[in-house]
Amino acid sequence: MKILLQIVMLLSLMSCIRAEKSSYQGLRMKNNMLAFDFNTFSASEANDNFGEMSNRIKIVYYEDYVLYEITVLETKTELDGNGEEVIKLDPLTKRKSYRYYIVKKGQKNGMMFYSLEKYKVFAYQNFIKAMGMNFEDYSFFNLNLGDPKKIEIDSKRKLSIQKFAPPVKTIDDPDSIFCFYDSSLKGIDFSFNPAIDKRSNSKLWKIAMIFNAKQKPIVQPAYQIYWEFKRSNKVDEKKYLIYFQKYISTQQNNSTVDE
Repeated sequence: MKILLQIVMLLSLMSCIRAEKSSYQGLRMKNNMLAFDFNTFSASEANDNFGEMSNRIKIVYYEDYVLYEITVLETKTELDGNGEEVIKLDPLTKRKSYRYYIVKKGQKNGMMFYSLEKYKVFAYQNFIKAMGMNFEDYSFFNLNLGDPKKIEIDSKRKLSIQKFAPPVKTIDDPDSIFCFYDSSLKGIDFSFNPAIDKRSNSKLWKIAMIFNAKQKPIVQPAYQIYWEFKRSNKVDEKKYLIYFQKYISTQQNNSTVDE
């Protein structure tokens, strides 16, 4: 159960990433930015609609700065049949807005922007913990999975997949774990687990946990849980550059940002 709870918590994760300025010129855009998406999602044989993204975070790097773009959906509160309050996405407006968290590498505080005109200081480490990005606290990444049962390698694209079949002790334990690696990303500071990256001489960028259908002790359909970190295909460079410049100019004029 402990592992499952950690998995559920990881479904709300964002990834804390930094990139070396001199690396990955082929990945950089014209403004010298690097952009990635952190996605978490799940899928179940019992629900065809249960495969949508449950979390998608845009992470953009520019010089010594990192920006986290978080989508905020407008909700409303209703009462269920028992009179309990339930928060639901407003089906009428379906409005969404964005929050931009920007921090400079090595600083204790950053700035969260509601808009270019409205912003506030936030404590970076508190932000990391509140968002569950302190991966070292999750025992899942320290599990001894043993040797992979199967390894698939695409040397041309620098990709590989390791497939594990860990011992299943409870109904909450996955039957299979697939680890996806991309060696072209191994210089990036982000890591689910540094020991795994070092051992593989690559970068773990995607994890898939497979749960087979079960009949005992309760009936449970097959389902999968994924989280991944990959390059962004669509990036509004102009918008992000404006926010980076706003942060830099505000920081220069406000010495309390990193106190």
